[in-house]
Amino acid sequence: MRTPTSIDVPEAFAASYGGQGADARAWLAGLPRLGGDLLERWDLRPEGPAGHGVASLVLPVPRADGTPAALKLQQPAASSQQPAASSQQPAASSQQPAPAASCWKGSKPPATRAL
Repeated sequence: MRTPTSIDVPEAFAASYGGQGADARAWLAGLPRLGGDLLERWDLRPEGPAGHGVASLVLPVPRADGTPAALKLQQPAASSQQPAASSQQPAASSQQPAPAASCWKGSKPPATRAL
C-alpha cells in the first residue's frame, strides 16, 4: 500500500489566503492532500520550495522525463464551476468540481514570488 503524499503549504500563504473566509480556510485544509494527489496522478515530484501569490500556490516539479514544469493550485471560483451558457451538457449536481490545477512545461518555470 502506498503512503499518501502531501505537500507543504507555506505559512505566509495559509495566513494570507485563510483570511478570505470559511471557504478559503476549508480549501486550505485540503490543499496538502490535493497537491499530493495531483503529484501522484501526474507522476510529478516537488523540487524546491513552493512559491505563491495572492490566490495560488506554485510548486516547481520536473516531469518524469526531467522536463521542468510547475504545478499551480488555485481554489476554483464559484463562477468557474457553472457550465458555460453555450454548453449543451447539463451540470451534474452530484459531481464535484475539478480542482483548479495546471502543470506548466517548458525550458524554465515562470518566475514566482511570495507576497
